[in-house]
Amino acid sequence: MKEYCLIMYSHSSYSDAWEMFTGQADKYIPSDVPRYLFVDKKVEMKISENWKYIFYDDNLSYNKRVSSCLEKIEEKYCIFHYEDM
Repeated sequence: MKEYCLIMYSHSSYSDAWEMFTGQADKYIPSDVPRYLFVDKKVEMKISENWKYIFYDDNLSYNKRVSSCLEKIEEKYCIFHYEDM
């Protein structure tokens, strides 16, 4: 089990920022660090295959969205970002 991972929380309506965010993360974060994109639905974008989509139900409250996604990862620690930070 890896100890830590990188998470980007977003929404499909902000997908225009994904390529820039994931590209910079891929450039500066070691490639063996798992990467997750917490999002409501998949949008066809140019992001590397290193990123794994984890989908949330957009009808849930924010805290339920995040917790439902966190339940699906195995890493003990995470670096949590939003696409606009």
